[in-house]
Amino acid sequence: MTETDMTETDTPTSYDVPVSDPRHALFTAFDAALPVLAAAEQADQSLPTPCDDFTVGDLLAHLNSVARRITGMAQGRPASEVPDSTVEPDGRYALAWTRHRDEVVATWAGLPDDAELVAPWRPLSRDDAAGIYAAEVLVHSWDLAVAVGAPFIVSDAVAEVGIAAVGTELPPEARAGIYAQIKEQLPPDFPWEDPYGAAVAVPAEASAIDRLVAISGRSPRWPA
Repeated sequence: MTETDMTETDTPTSYDVPVSDPRHALFTAFDAALPVLAAAEQADQSLPTPCDDFTVGDLLAHLNSVARRITGMAQGRPASEVPDSTVEPDGRYALAWTRHRDEVVATWAGLPDDAELVAPWRPLSRDDAAGIYAAEVLVHSWDLAVAVGAPFIVSDAVAEVGIAAVGTELPPEARAGIYAQIKEQLPPDFPWEDPYGAAVAVPAEASAIDRLVAISGRSPRWPA
């Protein structure tokens, strides 16, 4: 690894928000994703992933847009301004992710406690939005990691924030009905894809990241 590569994937270790704040989980999720993206951008872009119908290349481009959307929400911009996928012409997704992470931290760290952000489906409190987007970043990072055989390291505490957010915002037993309601409210041309499938059963003693991907519709033993 060259000095330049190390700089591009360098990650901070602390943020100016309490560890108990869901924004800390969001920022940490961005950190955890970075080495996965660095591995995935070097892999076969046509490999399948646990995210249905998304190849590695598709998912890298989608995560690129997710990061831009997260920043835009904190700036008060409509989510519809950001396409569902943004391809990096040079394929350097890890470098782009470093910039996105810094933008997310800069915009979200200053949000007041009572801030309300407009997600594609409805307004969310700052903390609820941080939790649900931490979950999305974590789950898609896991998707990429298992697809390309890269390690994915994230603490149980951070994964638990994602579990709580998905369980509250998209409870498995009501998920299909929630998606139907969301689609009715969105503009006809909005590129909506159901973010999570039906939850997968896992043992109660499963790890936090396994429980997060399971509640998000993935088998922790993918592709089995």
